[in-house]
Amino acid sequence: MAVFTRLDSFVKQIALYLQNGDYQSAGALSSEMAAAFPHEMISHFLLAKSSFRLGKYAAAVDEGTQAFRLARLREDMAACAILVSIAMFMLRQYPEGYRMLLAFEPDNNEQVVELLLIFSSVLGDERATEKHIRALMRLDSEAADGLLSRFAVA
Repeated sequence: MAVFTRLDSFVKQIALYLQNGDYQSAGALSSEMAAAFPHEMISHFLLAKSSFRLGKYAAAVDEGTQAFRLARLREDMAACAILVSIAMFMLRQYPEGYRMLLAFEPDNNEQVVELLLIFSSVLGDERATEKHIRALMRLDSEAADGLLSRFAVA
């Protein structure tokens, strides 16, 4: 394997591994990157993403949370929160995942609203579920219809 010394070189190679479905290599290189650049948000985010793809959800939560703490831009924080909350969902940590996403509810991010809808439904909070359905309908009625159709079939 090539030796990388620059952050952007790591990022490009890891992105290629992820794109090609080589999650083992992405995870290994992401670990090297996090060790070489421990104070960079992207290092921990890519390690979290690789861990998630490998089914290592607890590691994805840990690394994604670290990335969240290092993030400076709200968009980066939201991306981290989305990844961490999905990993929490896989671990059945529904209240924790829901709480993490609530901070981004005012942003009108469609993916955040969809996840809030799913979490609130799983948690059995009918009022919150209805609120998130309405918010999703305002953002993208087609996506809301599709999501509701999948819920109705399940």
